[in-house]
Amino acid sequence: MNKNFFTEHAKQIASLFAVVALLLFVPASITESKAGKIFLAVLIALFLIAGIAIFYIGIREESMRRNYFLTAENGKKIPFSALTPRLLCDRIDQYLAPFTDTPAALFALCPQRLKMKLGEEPHFRPLVAWRVLAALSALPAAQILQSYREADERTLAFWCRSLAGAGDKKMADYLFALSKEETEETKIVAFFRKNKACFESRMMQFTEENIRLFDLSDDAKESGN
Repeated sequence: MNKNFFTEHAKQIASLFAVVALLLFVPASITESKAGKIFLAVLIALFLIAGIAIFYIGIREESMRRNYFLTAENGKKIPFSALTPRLLCDRIDQYLAPFTDTPAALFALCPQRLKMKLGEEPHFRPLVAWRVLAALSALPAAQILQSYREADERTLAFWCRSLAGAGDKKMADYLFALSKEETEETKIVAFFRKNKACFESRMMQFTEENIRLFDLSDDAKESGN
């Protein structure tokens, strides 16, 4: 059985075993065969023991699980309900720290090392793309325009593919088409300013829907990533 599936559904599996054990009490109570009663009693005991064991293992695995977005720097677990856009952005910024001082700078130029890392960890790719766009949206208009002018087509295409791969194709198509137009400066700035909240909302939605993709491996836990 897949370990993640087992951990996710340990409580349900344990409950199912308990229900089966309870249902077996019915034939055990009405059968007149001594051998049958013994057999059913053993079966009931096995189901109950297995259910308790599965429940315990599931709880233990859950307590040991570490998630990139639900683990603080000191190793303390963060409740899923406490995940906020600000916390999410902070963790993505930490992820990007080895590659840039500010996520907005990646819009114009994405280092090859980062592209390779995102190729190895594709679940981070749309989050990084949304974070870059959101960070750029928060800058003054002059800096938005400067970054937009400096962005080459290959880098822009990389970010657009990242969005489209996560289902945000409409946004990706619009952004890429925008780069091919003789757009007015106000139109460029308006696009980013108008969609800042949207970028952050997409980040939250994607993370909430795919939170288990960001569970840390044993090596990552030991390194404190």
